[in-house]
Amino acid sequence: MKVVAIVASVVLGLGGAVFGIVIALRTTSSRVTGTISGSGGDLGTFTMQPDRCVSGERNQFRGVQLFSGDGDAHGTAYADPIGGSPTIAINLEHAHKARKFEIYDCKVLDGEIERQNSTVNRITNIKGHIRFDCTTAGEHATGDVTFENCH
Repeated sequence: MKVVAIVASVVLGLGGAVFGIVIALRTTSSRVTGTISGSGGDLGTFTMQPDRCVSGERNQFRGVQLFSGDGDAHGTAYADPIGGSPTIAINLEHAHKARKFEIYDCKVLDGEIERQNSTVNRITNIKGHIRFDCTTAGEHATGDVTFENCH
């Protein structure tokens, strides 16, 4: 009888641990949908479908960084500084090219960043969206992206 109780405790303990890991992975896996595209200027023509995100808190800004692909990734950041105007920075890492769009470069520059109730390595997860349609220096970029669990 003692052996059955011990085995039952171990099975229940392992089940609880697996459940905890599944819940932790579910709350820490970032989810991103949408597209960013551009044409003209130094950036050239590109389309990016972000597949992961990082909270700007890691790099000391209020916003989000969006990434697509593996080692040769595109990247972009949306920053909404407290007391300042939002900006979009598009960074084509594989081409070593970047462009920053200010609010006055854009017909649309809208975004929302919301802190979630979970943290990873002391970085609070964020969720939200960005939408933009911007032109400067002969470059045009548009985007509509929704994200969550960015840490």
